[in-house]
Amino acid sequence: MSEKKRRFVTAQEIDGMTAIKSPHAHELESLGKAKVDIFLKNKKRRIKILVENNLNGRVENLGFGEDYTVTFEFFPEVMIHLLFYNYEDEEDLAMGEAEIKVLFSGERVMWVPTEDSVSLLESTLEYLENLLSINPEIYGLSGEKSELLKTAITQREEPFKYLKSEHLNDLAKFVGGSIKQNTMSWTLSKTYFKGITVSAIYNLKNQQLDLGYEGENLIRINNYARDQLGIFLLNHCLRFIAVTYPNITMPNIVKQAFSYSYIKRNF
Repeated sequence: MSEKKRRFVTAQEIDGMTAIKSPHAHELESLGKAKVDIFLKNKKRRIKILVENNLNGRVENLGFGEDYTVTFEFFPEVMIHLLFYNYEDEEDLAMGEAEIKVLFSGERVMWVPTEDSVSLLESTLEYLENLLSINPEIYGLSGEKSELLKTAITQREEPFKYLKSEHLNDLAKFVGGSIKQNTMSWTLSKTYFKGITVSAIYNLKNQQLDLGYEGENLIRINNYARDQLGIFLLNHCLRFIAVTYPNITMPNIVKQAFSYSYIKRNF
């Protein structure tokens, strides 16, 4: 195997399982089967335009014999690759009509649990599917946060009090976002997709955490996907907090933000 191919890892490796297939690896297989029609029914050129112009991804070829690969770098050094295989030749038909395989790469990809990656990938593919639709669905925006999101924010709030102002710019680089701060609060914003930005807002006086959403394309993703984008941003912040302040005893939610393979090596 070439050095290029060795830098890619599977869900199995991230999950830290070798003897049996992990549940999340099964979930990725099921997701691939459910969404392969996106790539079968649409020309590569159309996929490429939407992926690169709207989803901040890229279409490339990794050299694994795939027709093409769609790559999303959701956070710096956290990349997910969807390898699309369309078995058109008679010799290939025994493999099935088409399939999607998923690989991961990046220096920090082993930090992120595949549970997060699967959910993020599912939301991304549903968004792509909606953009490709003749009649894209429009989702209403609620003025109230869901109970899921409220609970997620509360569970993750405490570790943010340890963040020092001199580390906020590094946090922004870590998540691939931007930071604004004043004497009262700071706001960390990340644009996942064109027209879809999520912000973590921290009130320094009250030590309270919140999430905000903005962008013209928010109405094109469903409410659950919006919640997940916010939770994923908070989870990645927790990873930064953990490695930046290793001598502070953190609540258990911080450990839970990491993959099982990372936990085995570092906790």
